[in-house]
Amino acid sequence: SVVWRGMDRLAGLAKHILIAAAIGLSAQLDVFYMAIAILGVLVFSWAHLLDVMAVPQLVKDWQEGDRANFQSLAGGLFVFCLLVSLLLFSLFIGLRDWVVVLAPGFEPSRKTLLADALLWLAPVALFYIPLRMLGSVARAVRRFSLFYQAEFLISLVVLACVALSDDPHVLLWGFGLGVVAAFFFFCSPCAATSVPGGIRSTRLSKPA
Repeated sequence: SVVWRGMDRLAGLAKHILIAAAIGLSAQLDVFYMAIAILGVLVFSWAHLLDVMAVPQLVKDWQEGDRANFQSLAGGLFVFCLLVSLLLFSLFIGLRDWVVVLAPGFEPSRKTLLADALLWLAPVALFYIPLRMLGSVARAVRRFSLFYQAEFLISLVVLACVALSDDPHVLLWGFGLGVVAAFFFFCSPCAATSVPGGIRSTRLSKPA
């Protein structure tokens, strides 16, 4: 897990260097970071809150060998995360012109760019919270390397998109693509997943 965490940090550094090189000091850079800040308020904060609430009880159930309660709690929280994410996804799609009021210092032209950016980031709103929930399950059973591999994959996908595309929106849809890829990376070994009965995975049941 230490190796994967280090690779994730290096990829993150390279990602920010490429962001500066690809966008430069421009209105698009302001819009990108404002869009990420809005994600922080509306999406990342919810993911962090659920993470803080879920992990202690999941760890307790796992250490006590209460697999039935562990699976029930994990499955129930996963369903809840999906419902919250669907609501946020609808917000980003249908009400993005209202969400831009969170950037009061932006002139109308930048608010238009910001509304477009939120549309490109809608997949993040849909998949990020369930992804973090799966990460909480992985960490609860001490599969830290799996969590860091997913984080590394997000950075790797963004780096690949920026390197291979000159689309002005590449950072936005590249980040969304990275989150979607990490989500399905987590789901790939979960052929025996049961929701809401629990999240069963042979990959998660083995020690790191």
